[in-house]
Amino acid sequence: MNPVYFSEAVYQMASSGNKAKRVARTQAHIDKVGNSEKWVVVPEHSNKDIVTFKSGDGRIHIAHRGTDVTRGKDIKADMALSAGKEGDNKKFKKRVRNTVKAVKAFPDSEVSMSGHSLGGSTAYYSVVSNKLIGDRVKRLDTYNLGRSPFQSLKITDKRKAMLAPKITHHRTKGDAVSASAMVNKPIGRIKSYVPKCGKACKVKSLAAKAAGFGMTYKALHNHTLEHFK
Repeated sequence: MNPVYFSEAVYQMASSGNKAKRVARTQAHIDKVGNSEKWVVVPEHSNKDIVTFKSGDGRIHIAHRGTDVTRGKDIKADMALSAGKEGDNKKFKKRVRNTVKAVKAFPDSEVSMSGHSLGGSTAYYSVVSNKLIGDRVKRLDTYNLGRSPFQSLKITDKRKAMLAPKITHHRTKGDAVSASAMVNKPIGRIKSYVPKCGKACKVKSLAAKAAGFGMTYKALHNHTLEHFK
């Protein structure tokens, strides 16, 4: 399955309702886009920040959620990221801990990860800063990850060379959030995409321009996951 769908589905875990309902919505999202590999949500290693999926053949995928602007802790995490201080942020630390728990729970499984925006940043930080996660993860895909021009993780050249082939950063051309990734480049390959804008998008864009919010609409649209499907 295209990892972008895991990064999209994880947002369902931050929606309303009890955990059982949120897990069901997350599972329904994966099933709706096509689930021939029989991925299922692992509830005991899933919460509003990360979701762990297990395939029919035993592989594990861990997706980190992007920013929910209604959550103060997400905003604080974004602020810490922009200042290059993610290592001091509680949410970054918590997501690393929860990812470690999920990885340890499946010692014989192949592990992959993904994340959009803040989720891409926390997933990347987890892989690069934690040796267990970095060693176990076979593939990490980030989508328009947040990146600070001041960000600097201490890592050896040998470690960088080991991690680089595993990591792909997907970004939309014109996306403001991931723009710093082109200056302060993260470990791994950067793959750029031309923004998509179909008929519905063009109608909304014209309406936004007429209302004086054309640039805002464009910025928000460029940051979405639609461009990577």
